[in-house]
Amino acid sequence: MVDVVDLVCRADMNETHLKSFQGVVANKKEEFCDSKAERQVLSEQNSFVGCEKAIFEDHVATLEGQTEVLESQVRALTWEKGIVASELAKCQCQLARTHVNGVVARGCFAMDAGEGGGLRN
Repeated sequence: MVDVVDLVCRADMNETHLKSFQGVVANKKEEFCDSKAERQVLSEQNSFVGCEKAIFEDHVATLEGQTEVLESQVRALTWEKGIVASELAKCQCQLARTHVNGVVARGCFAMDAGEGGGLRN
């Protein structure tokens, strides 16, 4: 009889442990399903980020190409600006010389006119 009581007590303990383990297993299954769903979401996000990364890399390459073209244009325009500035300086010098020559010529003409040898206005 003591053996039977021991068996019944052990059976009750085993049943209690089994129910406890079943609860743990159910919780682990639920956690597994949740983590599987989270992994799926993260996988989709990773795929999306990968596509966006490729798009941005293409955009960066395009911008780098445009930057090179613009830098080349800036160099060309800077060179042309130097040429135009040089030509402008030459023209200003020439204009100044012409102005001086004109003043000198008018002065000579006025002197000739004052002496009676030139035209009068």
